[in-house]
Order: sequence, then structure tokens, then C-alpha cells
Amino acid sequence: MSYVNCPRCRLTVRLPDDALTPEHCPRCAARHGVQSKVFLSSTPARLFARPDREVGLQPEPPMEPEITVPDLRPATTA
Repeated sequence: MSYVNCPRCRLTVRLPDDALTPEHCPRCAARHGVQSKVFLSSTPARLFARPDREVGLQPEPPMEPEITVPDLRPATTA
């Protein structure tokens, strides 16, 4: 069994043995008018290993913006 995968939208189409292989993604062409080349593989795109989901790797936490608050209190003299 072979699959055609789109790297842009991650669409996977299972191809029977006697089917013609499309050159461009039908979803990207229909929805966005983009000619995204597809690639042939023996694995559907949903089963590809993703670096952020592999064992032992944790995604980096989002950075918090650095906020500074100006001191608006009047200066006091002792």
C-alpha cells in the first residue's frame, strides 16, 4: 500500500496499486489555489515522527514578555 502525502496541509491519500499518482495536492489546490507538490511514501503522514512528540524531548516553554512598570510615586524627602 502506498500513500501520497502533502507537506503543506498534511493530507494523506491512500493509493490502490493501479491508481495514478497525483502530482499536486488536491486540497491545497481547491482551498487555497496553491500547487503544492505531494510525495509518495509507504507511511501515512500522521504516523511520521515529530520532534516535539518523541520520547524524552519536551517542548520549550513559551517565553514570558519582560514588563517593566515605571515608578510614578512622587519623591519624598526625609
